[in-house]
Amino acid sequence: MAWIGKPVLNAFKGFEKEVYYPVTKRLKEPSILPAGGAYTRAGGLSNDETEVTIQNPNNVGVIRFTLDGKMPTKNSTIYKGPFKVNETTTVKSAIFLDGKISSTIFDAYFRIKKKSDKAPIDYEIYYMDKINKVPFLQNKIPNAKGTVFEITSDEIHKKVKRQTAVIFKTQIVITKENKYTFYLRSDDGSKMFVNGKEVVNNDGNHEVKEAYGNIVLKSGTYSLEVIWYNGKGSFWLDAYYESPDIPKQIISTAVLKPQ
Repeated sequence: MAWIGKPVLNAFKGFEKEVYYPVTKRLKEPSILPAGGAYTRAGGLSNDETEVTIQNPNNVGVIRFTLDGKMPTKNSTIYKGPFKVNETTTVKSAIFLDGKISSTIFDAYFRIKKKSDKAPIDYEIYYMDKINKVPFLQNKIPNAKGTVFEITSDEIHKKVKRQTAVIFKTQIVITKENKYTFYLRSDDGSKMFVNGKEVVNNDGNHEVKEAYGNIVLKSGTYSLEVIWYNGKGSFWLDAYYESPDIPKQIISTAVLKPQ
């Protein structure tokens, strides 16, 4: 069942905005530009660098923010005006009043690549019939193929129809041995495989929903494959990861390389 039209963030692991801090006086959360869309996150993918603007919709309070994925506190940097980032950065912001957090947290995901970078992800699109779960695509001939920078439906949305399946293939570079959590947020079903092992299962017909799984990885390069389908109607797909050293973020093209 496809669906669009209401906020979904609080349903997702890692986005429980209501539980970060006790808020004694509730103000509207800040907004970060470039803004997101119905499902796209604020921030976006940019070449070389981009400007970050944070707005306070209230007539009181100050904006405090972090650039390392940690929750803002009363000691975090006060926003004084637009600034630039030239590397992949997770921005978290909130409104503080009288030294206390007074809004929910607003996140933005800025992914930076070099203008000369080549798209590291191969995709294949299959137009099929009667899909109600992630299909088996081996030995099937794709209807379209190409390359993209991120594992998302956003870059290929004009090619996605009802009863469409897509496979994304790339490699992820891991620089430190750790336990990694991978996430798929999709409408309809999706699965993720790391080095051939199923790590995330978000299968079946459903509205936008997030699923996650864990895997311990040593430093090295691993194959990363996502299979996703749209049954009918509206659709969405994006992919995230995190570790004890990496805040939850969209899997950036900076950590991917072609197969």
